[in-house]
Amino acid sequence: MQGAYPHGTMSQAAHFLLIVMSLQMAIVSNLRKLEAICEAALHDSVDFLVSLFRGASNNLFLRDDSTLSSDIDESSPITDIRDKY
Repeated sequence: MQGAYPHGTMSQAAHFLLIVMSLQMAIVSNLRKLEAICEAALHDSVDFLVSLFRGASNNLFLRDDSTLSSDIDESSPITDIRDKY
């Protein structure tokens, strides 16, 4: 007496499961790579922004010919524009 499933059906099921497991491993691997890329991009963005707001970059959002930009003392901490008026 033979089993309930013919031999061909079992090999197709095994092949299907092998493909599914292979795709799952590829997806997990790619997800880890994307997470690493996003983490590096976030870290670089934060480092870039921190470097912009140090030192002489207090006038970052003001035009060079603005009277407000020339009134800001580079040695003092950043002040709110509303405090000037």
